[in-house]
Amino acid sequence: MSRNSLARLALGGFSLRAIPPGAAGLAGLHSLSISHDDVTNEAVRDVVSSCWALEHLSLRSCGVLRSVRITDATLRALEIVRCLAMWEFRVTAPALESFAFHGDTVYSDD
Repeated sequence: MSRNSLARLALGGFSLRAIPPGAAGLAGLHSLSISHDDVTNEAVRDVVSSCWALEHLSLRSCGVLRSVRITDATLRALEIVRCLAMWEFRVTAPALESFAFHGDTVYSDD
């Protein structure tokens, strides 16, 4: 079994700080779901940058997540749901086909 064979990962109430940046086991990940976590933008960015094949990212009920900045060429679906402290997100994802946001008002000047 390849060390990069993990395709889907769901973390609930788990701190991303426990995952070292560049963790080899995440490279082949296609789907990542993070919920009920005290995740920060930096932690999301570090984990996503380790996932070379990531197509689906879901962030749910991450109460302290204030901003998300993601640049990913393979990301096709992004969900941000009930992350009530969120006030900013910037996504550069040319393959993005689906985006769901359920939270407070969003303003964009781009």
